[in-house]
Amino acid sequence: MPKTAKGIILKIDFLRSQDQSQRVYSKLIKWLLSKGRFILVFVELLVLIAFISRFKLDADLAAIKEQTEQYIPYVESLRPDENLIRQLQFQIAKIKEVKQDHPDYSAILQKISTLTPISITISNLNLQKNAEMVDFKITGVSQINQAISAYVFSLRKDLSFTNVNLETISFDQGQILFTIKGTVNFKNLAQN
Repeated sequence: MPKTAKGIILKIDFLRSQDQSQRVYSKLIKWLLSKGRFILVFVELLVLIAFISRFKLDADLAAIKEQTEQYIPYVESLRPDENLIRQLQFQIAKIKEVKQDHPDYSAILQKISTLTPISITISNLNLQKNAEMVDFKITGVSQINQAISAYVFSLRKDLSFTNVNLETISFDQGQILFTIKGTVNFKNLAQN
């Protein structure tokens, strides 16, 4: 019987290197050959799908471009209508601007006529715009003195009129001639 040596047994493999860096490279190559190939196949599959979908997307783009070009004559035929609409919108905007910046003379005349007593005859009415106010001058004739004072009082009482004063008064052939001056706030008139 052979004698067994009791001691430390060392196994040395001369075919494999014990260097750590070579061990990492060998593990990486083994992994690439075993599981890494599936990743490579998956990436190649994605590239092929992207390449093939490119042809489909180009075809869709060409179809949409062709369809759009069919509508160009129709859209160009509507250009005069669009110009007319834009001109109309511009005119409406200008009218709105003018209407906001200028007084409504018909409302002023209506307001003055509703406040005028029956016994007074207006012979002259002058309206002149100044900023947000309209200066007015009323020249009239009456037979009754109380009608003129009631007229001046009713103009002063109305909130649309300010600075209402009886400027002149005179007698001519049994009639009373008078002149009233004042201002109208036409912005305030629209609210009343």
